[in-house]
Amino acid sequence: MKKAFLAMLALCVFLITNQKLNAQTPAIKVGLFDIEMMVRALPDYRTVDSLTNQYEQDSLGAEYQEYMSEYQRLDSTYKADSAAKKYNIILKPSSVEYGFPMENIFPLVAKEMNVTIDPGLMVDPNTILDQTGGTDTTPQQKTGTGKP
Repeated sequence: MKKAFLAMLALCVFLITNQKLNAQTPAIKVGLFDIEMMVRALPDYRTVDSLTNQYEQDSLGAEYQEYMSEYQRLDSTYKADSAAKKYNIILKPSSVEYGFPMENIFPLVAKEMNVTIDPGLMVDPNTILDQTGGTDTTPQQKTGTGKP
């Protein structure tokens, strides 16, 4: 660390003394160039610009309409799918916290997927909570295994 500091200090001293020795060099020149202005000044700019505008209107306009109709179709499908009470958040049963009402959406999803479910799985999540406000820690029996 000490060697790096000394090397940096020596470099700074060298640069300062070197600048004083070269004081007679001319001032720094700075030039500006705008490429957009140069492109507009080219002779074929107007032709290319008009062709580009025509392409935007003809090809890109149709493509935009196609993408917009696809977006609207997907958006309406999303809205129709989320019309099942529009949940803001969906939690796993193991992450249940007491303090707000919850709804078991497992039957809704099973119905949508045409899956027959065991009546034991149709539990109200609000009854899972014990009287003290904590979660019921008794293990649930897995369907068809006979084991918790």
